[in-house]
Amino acid sequence: LVLAGVPGTAGMAFLIATPELSLDAVLISLPLLGGELTIVRVAAAAIVALVTGWAIGRYAPTLVPATENDAADIGSVASLGQRIRSGLRLGFGEVVDTTAPWILVGLAMAGAAEALLGARLPDLLPAGLEIETLALLGMPAYVCASGATPLVAVLIANGISPGAALAFLLTGPATNVTTIGVL
Repeated sequence: LVLAGVPGTAGMAFLIATPELSLDAVLISLPLLGGELTIVRVAAAAIVALVTGWAIGRYAPTLVPATENDAADIGSVASLGQRIRSGLRLGFGEVVDTTAPWILVGLAMAGAAEALLGARLPDLLPAGLEIETLALLGMPAYVCASGATPLVAVLIANGISPGAALAFLLTGPATNVTTIGVL
């Protein structure tokens, strides 16, 4: 995006927002977290992405394509039919192939957390520091947003506050090794 002329602030916001606001994550949030928390999740992720983009993206260097061919490749546009086929192939193929295993891992972790911890989970967190603790746990434990959603649903069902769960949902997907490397 930056090579195509998008400002660094917008590129950084896109980098943060993409894992947080994927369509599959939003769609799985609706039945597991409910409409209200899904709306809060989307709004909070958008705010985090915009603030991060504004605060950090302005320090991104301006990049230019290495050659004229690179610039031509960036600006080339496929036909409508090609773009539709490519989008369907990506949406029904690659996206499902890459997210389905993580959703299954999230479901397995949620099942294990329910079986092993159940209602005792809130007692394991420091009193008054639920949000900070789950935000810090989310940072090193990269989880995709879709995979983290079932786990967070179990956490909420067992007494973790929605705010603490949201902190985990915001830090986990956005603080992966790739994003940190880019920053």
